[in-house]
Order: sequence, then C-alpha cells, then structure tokens
Amino acid sequence: MAFSVTRLLRKVPVAEQLKEIGTFINRELLPYLHELRESLSNAFVGFGSDTIIIADDGTAERAALTGDVTSVQNSNVTAFRTFSAKSILANATNADAIPTELAATRAYQVPRVNTANTATVMQVIGGVSANGSNPDATNAATNLSVGGEYTVQSEEWEDGTCFEFFGTYVFVEPAAPPTLTVEILIAGVVQETMIITSTAAAGTRGGQIGGYIRNLTLGSSGTCMLTITRLNNHGSTEDQRSQPTLSVAPVTVNTTIANTIQMRIRMTTAVVDATLTVTQGFVRKAF
Repeated sequence: MAFSVTRLLRKVPVAEQLKEIGTFINRELLPYLHELRESLSNAFVGFGSDTIIIADDGTAERAALTGDVTSVQNSNVTAFRTFSAKSILANATNADAIPTELAATRAYQVPRVNTANTATVMQVIGGVSANGSNPDATNAATNLSVGGEYTVQSEEWEDGTCFEFFGTYVFVEPAAPPTLTVEILIAGVVQETMIITSTAAAGTRGGQIGGYIRNLTLGSSGTCMLTITRLNNHGSTEDQRSQPTLSVAPVTVNTTIANTIQMRIRMTTAVVDATLTVTQGFVRKAF
C-alpha cells in the first residue's frame, strides 16, 4: 500500500480547523508525535511468544532469556542454565522429546540403554565395585570378607547380569586343621556354601577363591544362579583343591530393590595355632 501523507494527517486529532501547514505542525502534529513517543518509551510489545522491549531511545530490544537457555537483555550471547552435579543433557525417553538432565547417583555409573530398550539410564557396567580392607587375619571362627560388601541397585539387575568375587588367602595350619567355610550372601542371607577340608599336616599354605552371581529373571521373585570356585594347595583331595560348587536350583532374589552381596571365608571352628588371612579381594560387576 502506497504511503499517503493526506491519509496520515486525516488521522491526527485536531482541536480546530487550521489553514496554515506551519501552524498545524507546531500546534498539533509535533505535540501529538511527542506524546506518542512518550507512550511507546519503555513499553512492552508482544509478538507471539516473544517479547520486545522498547528502550528509552526508541530502539527495539529483545528481552532477557530465562529457562534452559539464558541470555541477558539485547544480547546474542547465550548459555545453558545450571545443571545438577554429575549430570548430562539427554533425551532418556523412548520417543522424540526435549532433552533434560540425566544424573549419576553413584560411582562407576555411565549412561546406557536399558535391557527393555525403552529408556536411557545411568548404570554400573563393569569394573571394580568394591575392595575389602585386606589383609585381614583371624585365629578364631570369624568371618573375613573377600572384597567387601557391595550394594547392587535395582537398576543394575538385568537379564544375564553377572557379579564376580575374587580373593586370595593364607592358611597357617596345625597338625589337625579345621575346615574352611566359604559363603556367598545376598541381602545378608547365605545363599551358597563351600566347605574346604585340608590335609592333616602342619604348614603355611594358601589358595584363591572366587564366586559368581548370574541373574536369570527379574522382578520381586527374580532368580539367580550362584557358583563358588577354589584353587588351593592344602585340600585333602583333588576335589577339595579345585572343584567348584554351584546352585542346584535358582535362588530367589527381589531385583526391584537394592541388595547387598558379599563373599566371606572363615575357619569353621577355632583351632589353636591356626590362622587364616585374606590377603586381597574384590567384587565387581562383570557384565
């Protein structure tokens, strides 16, 4: 549409009919424009979802940005908002969505897609999870932890998940040594046991023990299979030196909650001059 001075002037309110253009400009047009300018100064004008600030000098400026992306007024420099500690920006859902924070809650966690392929979660994939305060020695029927106690969070249980124990020990035996008891506990309850019977001969010997917890099914009545392994130089037979023990039937585990897991060893009974020392050990999520 062409610009029309006549049309503009017709819209200017006048108190009376003026014949001279100079008089009209000085008495009516200029005061009207000044009043209009004052009205627009520092006003907020909305354009859809955006807001424009009219500054004192009559220029239009963008308002400050708040939310996930921030910026001061009339600046092109933007920045992310403050995020939680140990978090990343991710779309953790199973559909297109605006990303948000995904925070780690414990050591060794990394982002990964869950077993159901429905979400991105923070989980411990593998690596050392717990270490015992070894060496730890006793000359009584005292339980010695192999690698310490590890708490498995509910999100760490997955179909096929495997937790591994490993430790070494030194056994100072008298002529009539006691048997050694090795156990795996889940949530404080003994779920698998191995008894090692030693050769009846005094001496300083030792060995290594290991164990596995392998998840089979998930849920409040989830199931696992357990195995304890041994390799030593004091067993009374070849089986006592190297044969493993394993679950005859699956063990029930509630995988919807956190559970502690632990392997321990002890002298079944206290015997004079017998000393058992766990020299090292660890617990880890193997896969």
